[in-house]
Order: sequence, then C-alpha cells, then structure tokens
Amino acid sequence: MIVVFGPAELADAISAVFAAELVIGAREDERLAAEPATAVAAAASLPIPARLCVVASERDPAELCAEAGRAGGALEATRTAVVGKRPPGITEAAWRTSVEQLGALAVKDVVELAARLPAPAPTTVRGRIPDPSPAMVREAAVWRDTLRTRRRRRGGSSLRRADRRIGEQQLDAVIRRNLEGRCRTVAVISPKGGVGKTLLSFLLGSVLASVRGDRVVVVDTNPDFGSLADLVPHRVPATIADLLRSLPQITSRHQLEAMVTSTPTGMDVLAAPQDPAEMSRLGGGGYAAVDDLLRRHYDLVVYDCGTGFLDEVTQFALRRADQVVVVCTPQLVTSRIILGAIAHLEETRFDLRRGTLALNTTTPGGDLDVERLHAALEGRIGGIVEVPHDERLQRDLDLGEFRYDRLRGRTRLAFKRLAAEAVGRLPATVSVELTGTAGGGVLSAAEQR
Repeated sequence: MIVVFGPAELADAISAVFAAELVIGAREDERLAAEPATAVAAAASLPIPARLCVVASERDPAELCAEAGRAGGALEATRTAVVGKRPPGITEAAWRTSVEQLGALAVKDVVELAARLPAPAPTTVRGRIPDPSPAMVREAAVWRDTLRTRRRRRGGSSLRRADRRIGEQQLDAVIRRNLEGRCRTVAVISPKGGVGKTLLSFLLGSVLASVRGDRVVVVDTNPDFGSLADLVPHRVPATIADLLRSLPQITSRHQLEAMVTSTPTGMDVLAAPQDPAEMSRLGGGGYAAVDDLLRRHYDLVVYDCGTGFLDEVTQFALRRADQVVVVCTPQLVTSRIILGAIAHLEETRFDLRRGTLALNTTTPGGDLDVERLHAALEGRIGGIVEVPHDERLQRDLDLGEFRYDRLRGRTRLAFKRLAAEAVGRLPATVSVELTGTAGGGVLSAAEQR
C-alpha cells in the first residue's frame, strides 16, 4: 500500500503508475489532506501495512515525516518519499540533502519515483497468488472504491450489529433447516498456514453434529502431517489410506465405524496418514473414491484442507463442496492474502455466494480494520463470521480435555454463526429467502424471521 499526503491529483498519478498496488490519498480519506497530526493518524489506522508514504513537497515535509516516523500501525517501518519541486531559494543539492536528513527520498515527479522505487518483484509460492497480478490490480481498485464511497463507520456496520442481536435459538433454527436428501459437503480452506483451520473444522463439525443430530464426519485432507485426529484424546489408528485399501470390503455402516474416531457430539473424524509421501499417493482420485463411500453413510462431510488452493486434494474438495469456509486471522499481514484468495476463487469462477470468510482469533482493538474488510467484500462473498480468541478452548484441546458443553457463550455463538452460514444456503426441502451479503447473509434472514 502507498499512502499519499498531498492533493488528490498526486495520488491519482501514483495510482496510474503503480496500478497493481493500493494507493490511498485524499479522495479515499479527506483526512489525509488535513494538518500533519490528523493526516498521519488516519494513515496509521489503515488496514494494510504501507510500504511507502508519499509527501507532496508543498506541504510541510519535516513535520509530516516526523509524525509518520512516530506513528506505528500501518506506517510502521514504512519508507517515505517527498515528491515535487524544491522550494524557491534553495539549490537542488541542498534540497535533496535536507530531505535525506528527514530519512526520506527526494524526487521531482512520479516518473522519478517509479524509477527509484519500482513495484515489488513478483513472487510465486506453491498455492499462493502471484504478486502483483491482474487480480491484485482489481483488488487495489476494490479497496480504493470502497474507501472512496464509505467513510469509516463508528460502532460497527448495521449488518454486523444485526448479527449480534440474533439469539442462539434463532441460530439453531437456521442450522436445523431440513436439507434435501443427499449428503452435503463443506470444505474448510485457507491461503495461509497457522490460522486455526483445523480447529475450526473440528468445532464446525461438532456444532453441526450436536445441533442437527446428523451423521457428520470431518476428514483430514492436509497433505503434510495433518493434525485433525490429534484433537481427539482416544483416536482410532486407521487413516484414510487404510480406508481406501479396505474400500471393496466395506459394505456397511458398522464396518465404516471401525475406520473413524467418534466424539461425544456424535461427529466422526477420519484421520490422514502422517507420511506425506503416502498422502500424496492418495491424490484426488483416492479421496474421490472415499468421498463416494462417505456420501452413502453420512449427511454432512467437512473437509479440513491443507494450506493453499492449488494442491490436488484441495482442488478435489473445492469441486465437491456445496459450501466453502475460508479461514484467516484478522491481522494486517494477512489482509492482502485474504483479498488475493477471494480474487483467486473468483478467477476460477467459484461461486463465492457459497463461501463464508471466518476471521479466527479476533480480539477487541485488533490490527485489522474489520469494518473496512466487511465493506470491501460486501456483495462478493456469502458471509463473514468473527471467531473470538479463546485461550481456555485452546488449552482444553491441547490437553485432550475438550467438551462441547464447556464452550464459553461467545465462542459457542460464534461457531453457531459459522455453522448457520455454512448450511443456511444449502438447498432445503422448504425454501427460505436469504438476504444480505458480506457480514449479513443467512444471519440477516434469520433476524427477519
């Protein structure tokens, strides 16, 4: 992200040159044209880390650079450039020296800025979105348009306030909807590791089994050392590889039960082999064969996928999924990954109305401006659910002492919101009109009822 302290025309010129980046200027937030303290405070609160601050030379570079250096937040460790003509009565060399003493770079125009500070080089990581890409160009435009048309709201968006007013009984009613007869599938995916995806898969399955009373199985599809079954104290040693080898002999529910680990909520867990080489041999074809069996014996299948979207097994899960939960943490460093992941799914023509973004381990006053994220994704994804940080829950799971009935109220409600979003758009025997978009969706409809 590039933040511009100066006239809107300067930000427009920088946007044209750095098309693949988010450029924020006075058109997006008029406070950036205010006096230095106000402008810098507004920039520091932006939801994405800035790699560059641009100061128009006609403003007060000394005060703005000093304020930016102290600000932290989105401006922490950012570079600063002063763009424009030198003041009258000072030589070019003296002007550049004075700017450098402020810890900034002096350039005469945007062309020189682009030459001195080119855009970051593209990087390609397995399962990640190349950066920059045509998708990221569009994402930058989305953020600019969002900030331009929506000022930061106080007290949260009306959709999110409505979500919080929905009671547990209403959530249970949505979760218990009578679905059409065939088995349904939810894929839990993430573009980033370490965001709590496996935990969310486990608890989503627990809620669905407990509230619906359905036959629910959560399947570990992580290609590298999947840990889903480790959340159960006394797990069955069989894995999906064993199930695949025994597939021709399994003709009954009773035989299948010997291959899965049951939990007190009624949810079953199907473990992944710990050997990545064995996991890779399964591939999408192996999982497809197992999936065909599971669909004959379960009402809901939840796939706990690995990191990234391009793995063969994750691609299989996405193809089979009726609903997708994208998991991220609400941190500045992950906000761009969130947007890139959503853009990637859009590019593959995945219907994101069948998707829910789960922001895991949220805390009051966290780094990410969640309100702005809601606004940026409105109309592009089915729903957004915030799951609070819960140290006791993590401790109970680590010690093998987890009990569904011990979940704290706010944590239980968050996972019920997630479950309501996951099943609320599935075809039902009685159709229910669903209204609202990001942050609202199914939950807005529940409140109306």
